[in-house]
Amino acid sequence: MVAILLAVVATNAIAAEPLRWQLAEGEQWRWTAKQTVTTRRQAVTATGPAKPLGAVVTVVLHSLWTVEAVGKAFARPEPLPSATAPRQDTALIRVDLQRLQLTMNTPPGAALEYDSAKPPAADDAPALREVADQFKTLIGAVLYVRMTSRGEILDAAESQAGQQSGTPKPQATRPLADADPAGLRQIVRGGFPLLPERTSRAGAEWRDRQTLDSPLGPLLVQRVFRLGPTTDQQELRPLRLRGFVSLQPPPGGPPPAAKIVSQQWEGEYNFDIRRGKLSRSRVTQSLVIERSLGQERERVQTDSSLEASAEAVLSGQP
Repeated sequence: MVAILLAVVATNAIAAEPLRWQLAEGEQWRWTAKQTVTTRRQAVTATGPAKPLGAVVTVVLHSLWTVEAVGKAFARPEPLPSATAPRQDTALIRVDLQRLQLTMNTPPGAALEYDSAKPPAADDAPALREVADQFKTLIGAVLYVRMTSRGEILDAAESQAGQQSGTPKPQATRPLADADPAGLRQIVRGGFPLLPERTSRAGAEWRDRQTLDSPLGPLLVQRVFRLGPTTDQQELRPLRLRGFVSLQPPPGGPPPAAKIVSQQWEGEYNFDIRRGKLSRSRVTQSLVIERSLGQERERVQTDSSLEASAEAVLSGQP
């Protein structure tokens, strides 16, 4: 009975503290993310709507995350700025992109399947060889991410050496070398929730916002998080997400040529309060955009779902 009482008291104490990532140097975990995107395009002309065109793409990315430093200045010449002042709540994480699986279905054509773990075959379809050429340099790429204990992504950049298993990759093969650093940071940031600053009270809400460049113009992205109650296992704490995007007119420029007709963005992250890690997540988005193309209009509907999960790598595991 005493042991049970002590366990309950300890659990309540953990649940009362603000959620924070707990990271230690050398710690590793495998992160698997699966995203399915369905796109439907339809042109509207003076004679009426044209036949819609659609595609379904599913991508599964396997990566290994390694904590390289915690609470240090990270005086690394590349790829992150070395002039950053040290913060005790900041960690430097190395991300090794290990495997990519892709399935693409564009009716009326047959489904196209690619797996970076499988060697190319002589009888592969030309489209499959093209996909393989496009993604082959992505596998083995190394990213460095600087993250606070709240889950705020401060920097994300690809390693110039791009080392994998001690073998440097030629700089010419760096697949993300030309990526906008802000865009790369946003990709990483979008997969993680921002934890509450102080409170651990169920029902508490907080938000973050960011303006990004997009082909349609400046895009305001807002995320609203709501903290749920501790689960029955007393280990996972759900964070529910609602998101909104809006097109912003550029300063002194014309209004956007496109408009958002409808949108829905929601999800849930499960945070392990004992381990101080994100355990799994699921986010769904639906966005309908309409834009003018001369005398025609085009309506594009994009539906996506993103599921991710983490698995700790124990000492001695390969």
